[in-house]
Amino acid sequence: MAANKGKTVILDVGGTVFKTSMATLKSHQETLFYHLVKEDAPIKADKKDGHFYYFIDRSPKHFDLILTFLRRDVGAPASKMSLPYNYQSLYELLSEAQFYGITDLQSFISQRLQEI
Repeated sequence: MAANKGKTVILDVGGTVFKTSMATLKSHQETLFYHLVKEDAPIKADKKDGHFYYFIDRSPKHFDLILTFLRRDVGAPASKMSLPYNYQSLYELLSEAQFYGITDLQSFISQRLQEI
């Protein structure tokens, strides 16, 4: 799938469509996304109009923040990322980060929750 690194991936998250690159999804190897798009993934993407297409049965409410986190430079401090200050929203985002296996984001959200 190395040739697919720059390809567009369409993620339908709970009925809301998000577009990103294969490189973004492969940027954090511990995540569900990495395992979803790696070459030997047990689930293969549907291909539509030359794009890889996945449906994820989750709420899209915080998915833009999930993608923002994945798109930042690997190793860049998460502290530069804008997170909600509302406890409920942070807790929901933490739940999503746990589902997707994004450990760096989980740590950052946990720190923010302690500040509230």
